[in-house]
Amino acid sequence: MKTFWNSYSFILRGERRKRVLFCLSSPKIPKQISQGCKMSLSNVNAAILDLKKNNLIYCLTPDQKMGRVYSLTKNGKKLIGYLNNLNKINKNVK
Repeated sequence: MKTFWNSYSFILRGERRKRVLFCLSSPKIPKQISQGCKMSLSNVNAAILDLKKNNLIYCLTPDQKMGRVYSLTKNGKKLIGYLNNLNKINKNVK
């Protein structure tokens, strides 16, 4: 099982993964993520695979062939909360 800090490092190393993670504030299909993040669908799909392998998102409709809906796991929500707090602290320091 991945630790929080491993997940944190994993997200910071990949800008696309971070963008997709933040786009999933509510459940979405890949096309919605692509439009919201202004990324190609192929880049979104690659990021989704990475995030699923690291237990940061999960599929709500695994039986669907197209239009699968993805959402954050508890670990994903925890990581976003930490990153948001870190951003607030950094803005206040400047």
